[in-house]
Amino acid sequence: MSSKEDPDSLIQAVSYGKRRQIVELLAEEGPLTVTELKEKLNMSTGSLYHNLSFLQEFLEREGRKYKLNERGIKLYRMIKEGNLNIKEGRTSFLELLLPISLTYRILNSKVLSLISSIVVLATMFSFSYFWGMRVTLLTLDGQWATLWARLTSVLTSLVLLFALSFIISSIFKLKENVSITETFPVYLLSYVPQLVYYFLAIALGALHTMPMEVVRLVAILISVLILGTAIKTTTNLRSEASLVVAFFAIYFSSMLETLVGHFVV
Repeated sequence: MSSKEDPDSLIQAVSYGKRRQIVELLAEEGPLTVTELKEKLNMSTGSLYHNLSFLQEFLEREGRKYKLNERGIKLYRMIKEGNLNIKEGRTSFLELLLPISLTYRILNSKVLSLISSIVVLATMFSFSYFWGMRVTLLTLDGQWATLWARLTSVLTSLVLLFALSFIISSIFKLKENVSITETFPVYLLSYVPQLVYYFLAIALGALHTMPMEVVRLVAILISVLILGTAIKTTTNLRSEASLVVAFFAIYFSSMLETLVGHFVV
């Protein structure tokens, strides 16, 4: 490895035995599919994707198969030569809360990425058109009287979300195998909990009641977790830093929502 490599990041990547096994399998047996890795490692799909997410910087795709890139091959050699002071690690409680396997699957599947984006976007525009939902960057609320204002809020927020993904990617640097256009579908997932909240509030006729405001707060917190996971999956930030960025992005969005609400009806 070059002298610029961060030893801590290398140790973190292979601190769990299964990750070392993934590196060793790919080095010794060549490119393998997810199915082949699952069978050889006796792991569930979710657990495998979770561990692959920690190794993204050391892997590349060859069709449907994963293989080690140049950094991965060097990492394998360091493991075999005993040049890393590896202590067996455990997945932290914080990381257990993050839906890493979901975002990783969508990030690595064009079909899932397309389907999930269409479903989220169609739901947002439908809720806005039929139920008056408005969107302010990353937070949802209602109800605005004019159709033009509602639909404009959705379009504007989507443009701002793409701009936000570009800014975050530029500041914190994307992982080597991720492009800026691939970040947008996983960022879109952060709307899902609030869409569920909005559906329940409308279905129960309880929008802006105290119980539903509590549900909304929970939905926003889940949105923070999902956005934080999207940032972690696509950039080189660690889990804690990704969640901090996600929190401030959604906090700014809620402040913007309040400000906009005073001027637009």
